[in-house]
Amino acid sequence: EALARATYLLEQEDLNGAVKELSDMDGYAKKLVADWQLSAKDRLNAEEAVKVLRAGTAVRHLSLVDK
Repeated sequence: EALARATYLLEQEDLNGAVKELSDMDGYAKKLVADWQLSAKDRLNAEEAVKVLRAGTAVRHLSLVDK
């Protein structure tokens, strides 16, 4: 069930939701998805870093425009 829900969430472009859904798995199934989860978490972290960098760039741009 968790895999089906995670698949649906991925189809809805909800990577974070899919990661959370799969984190509830246990036993051998958890081991099977561990590498994928790690990669997905890395991607989520990278996307967040890009957002922070873009926000910082926008703030710097606005501060230059105001001068």
